[in-house]
Amino acid sequence: TIALIHDMANIINGIVRLSRTEGNGFFATKDINPGEAILSIARPEITALDAPRLQDTCANCFVWTAQSTIGSRGEDKNTVKACTGCQALRYCGKQFLRAHPVRGALPFAKSELPEDYLITKLPRHVKANRGSANTRLNRREHGLITGAQWEDFMHLQAHIEHIKAQGDREKETFDVLSYGIFQLAGAEKTGLSLHVVERSLGIMMTNALTVVTPTFDPLGICIDPLVCSTNHSCDPNAVVVFDGPSLSLRTLKTIKQDEEIFISYIDTSDPYERRQQALQTRYNFACGCPKCQKGPTLREDSFEGANGDPLDRTSIQAAEERAIQLLEKGKKCENSIDALENLSQAKKTLESTRKWPLGRQPSPSIQQQVFVNQLSTEQSKADALPTGFLIYFEIDPQLFPEPFHPVRVVHNFTLAMLVLFLSGEQGDKQILRLQEIGLDFGTVLYGLLQEVLSNVSKSHGADSRFARMVKRRCEEVFTDMTRGTAAKLSEIEGCLEDQWALLRHLFTVKAS
Repeated sequence: TIALIHDMANIINGIVRLSRTEGNGFFATKDINPGEAILSIARPEITALDAPRLQDTCANCFVWTAQSTIGSRGEDKNTVKACTGCQALRYCGKQFLRAHPVRGALPFAKSELPEDYLITKLPRHVKANRGSANTRLNRREHGLITGAQWEDFMHLQAHIEHIKAQGDREKETFDVLSYGIFQLAGAEKTGLSLHVVERSLGIMMTNALTVVTPTFDPLGICIDPLVCSTNHSCDPNAVVVFDGPSLSLRTLKTIKQDEEIFISYIDTSDPYERRQQALQTRYNFACGCPKCQKGPTLREDSFEGANGDPLDRTSIQAAEERAIQLLEKGKKCENSIDALENLSQAKKTLESTRKWPLGRQPSPSIQQQVFVNQLSTEQSKADALPTGFLIYFEIDPQLFPEPFHPVRVVHNFTLAMLVLFLSGEQGDKQILRLQEIGLDFGTVLYGLLQEVLSNVSKSHGADSRFARMVKRRCEEVFTDMTRGTAAKLSEIEGCLEDQWALLRHLFTVKAS
């Protein structure tokens, strides 16, 4: 058993000890029910915002000030101002504008590593990790990290030999980054060796978690020795959730005392080979979890009509690769119209196989990106309704079978906010058409919000910002809809079953 020191932990129902998989693991110290907190810490030890988020995100409380077109983030219209010290970070509170908080997200600020061909072509997680590695060394130099915390950090796996073994370019990139951070952090003057810098960068690249908003918009990366002791499984029993700077581990399944806690490092809805490739490339290990032990035999690798019907593996693989290329191209588009064009081609590519299920990647990712871009376009947002309900009925229940899974709850809340927005678009022809055939937007909104409300305490925690925002929005909508009368509430609830049957008829047959 290893005693990790964490002075920012509010809840700890786990302990670090040797794992049967590899290295250390995080184990439950009591029986924990689904939807409960295993671990809750006020702030990870190190955080680093992505470069684009430095302009619109508070580096202390991680409030992202970007507004959504349908109010699905529950923004309070906060603004951030530049720190008068470094001029790089921004804060939403005056008390942080003159000096960084002790545990703030320190970036490279004004002195960046040279943007040569090695740096500009790095993956996002590597670019971010050069900032967080430098932050870690600077905090060690200035005494902001205790000896025990430094020891806990250095105890994490670095996998330097695996990183350098990936190829000459990868080795050269790692060496250049390490030496650049060594010079930038002034490590030579403080007695830190290049070996320590290399190990720090390797630890960051291997263990860093993505910092997200409560609605899972990526903001940057973080590292915390206690949280990073949690191992990966493609069938996890826990999930990481952020609430501003706070981080919690929440259960997806019942976890018994002394049972190991697992989270997912990657998208576990990917097929077996892609999961293995992602873990090997990004985290330098091959997964041997119970799900992966079954190989490419599960839903993630299945095709429609495959039983007794021969598959043209060559054309299937070509379609998959082409669709993924179009999906990634769509993600990089600066406007929604161009993005939707690429995503439409990706959908058609998969549909041309006549065997691609909606629930097999990359189809779910394509549908989600279509939905996001349909919400962002200046055209009628009613176009997003079929896609949103297709995800609601056909995709999310497969990818996130737990109704309280945080991603599924966020998707449902976003869909509810879309329905609320569209209910006020009186002149929209698509809305009028749906109303003429019997769709009651008020009843649908009530049903979606009730579903979110019944699960948000398990998904995000009852006292989280997201849960409080959901409860506030539900109270406003429910009061407006029912005027506080039990009869009106009963009338709405009595229509839910018929409305859901109509939604299935409208959007699960025709929307694909």
